[in-house]
Amino acid sequence: MELAEIIKSRRSIRKFTDADVPDEIIQKLAEAARWAPSPTNRQGTEIIVIRNRDLKDKMAEVVKQSINELETKVPNEDALQTLRDYGNYFTFFKEAPVVLVITYRPKQSITGILTGSSGKPRDYIADISGTAAAIQNILLTAHSLGYGTCWMTGPLIAEEPLADLLEIRPPRRLAAIVPLGIPAEQPEAPKRKDIDSIFRVVE
Repeated sequence: MELAEIIKSRRSIRKFTDADVPDEIIQKLAEAARWAPSPTNRQGTEIIVIRNRDLKDKMAEVVKQSINELETKVPNEDALQTLRDYGNYFTFFKEAPVVLVITYRPKQSITGILTGSSGKPRDYIADISGTAAAIQNILLTAHSLGYGTCWMTGPLIAEEPLADLLEIRPPRRLAAIVPLGIPAEQPEAPKRKDIDSIFRVVE
């Protein structure tokens, strides 16, 4: 497939067959991630590959526990229902043959050091951006090879217990969870904004 076709035909997959994902496919995805651009060539992305069914179930359980804890703090019924509706989509990753846990290594930027903005969100935007580029490479490469993925950040509602479970030590942090497998569904293309609404030329 041409790159443009790969980009346009990729879908977020939430249902997978039971077919395993060969190690050589994982290697190709890792290679694609390895060549993603990263600011000042930091290459701070790491990928944890999880096949173990029990571990995937434990991950889903800590996510569900975090949702349950948050429900006790939600101020009104409408907000509670919204949380429950979204929360139902936070654990489907456990049904995928493989789960990729993507992490990044925050490192204070030069501008952060010079301006004294340590710890502010913009201070680590370079590392987050580099890891996002690696994730995009993974998603597009997987699709080109006939595999489905979904870029999930909802499970990060349980970032701390997930990090404990997976032995992810500071300063490294979770960026996303990406289930991987042969698609068991073919979703329709979601509606996209008109190009004029996202593209502006300044002269």
